[in-house]
Amino acid sequence: RGNEHAAVATTVGNTVADDVVATLPERKALMRRAARTSIQTLAPDVLQRQSFDACRRLLALDCVREARGVAAYLSMPAELQTAALLEGLFEERYESSKAGSACQEGSRAVFVPKVTGGERFDMVMVPVNGGSEEVASYPKNRWQIPEPELPTGLSCSDLWDLAVPLLDVVVVPGVAFDDKCRRLGRGKGYYDTFLESLAAHRHAKGLECPVTVGICFDEQVVPEVPVDQHDRILDFVVTPSATFQR
Repeated sequence: RGNEHAAVATTVGNTVADDVVATLPERKALMRRAARTSIQTLAPDVLQRQSFDACRRLLALDCVREARGVAAYLSMPAELQTAALLEGLFEERYESSKAGSACQEGSRAVFVPKVTGGERFDMVMVPVNGGSEEVASYPKNRWQIPEPELPTGLSCSDLWDLAVPLLDVVVVPGVAFDDKCRRLGRGKGYYDTFLESLAAHRHAKGLECPVTVGICFDEQVVPEVPVDQHDRILDFVVTPSATFQR
């Protein structure tokens, strides 16, 4: 399977690399199409097995095990499924023992995204208080992604106030990634904008930037993702068979 993964990833990368006259937006569009096609070739049982393996690998990261709060995306049908990741986050307690401080342990806060409009800054993170049962109750949006309602009595500003001090790790979806932790998203800019705002809010409170982790199938790792100065480089990228760190 490793050789097959490499062959598919190389094909995705070459689809873009061969078109040397393409502009950056055109190269991104070509790579998105090629990456989606590679995912569509995965049999359902392979998709589920690889999703589980990648989620368990991500849960084993020290930054995740020690995080007081983690934001994780909810999956659309044709992408890596995060159900096992969410279940692990709900079940496991965080344990942090940073140098110079006493060991801390407690229940981990878990957040999931809510898109509130069509602009790139229209995404907030909503806390999940009812575990997997709550997530299963969410209605699906037009992309067939489960999505929470905004909590009654809380504004978007209130949700930011909740999330900023807790979100030590953000798990980020994407269409393609490379071993330098560059990411190609779907082109809406929601996550790049959210991560920039979260880092600024945490900096203002004297907190470290959140650790950003991409998760994907092996088939989505390409030789090089085309990026510009606005594209955020992640800290980690996790696949079923590998972990890349910036």
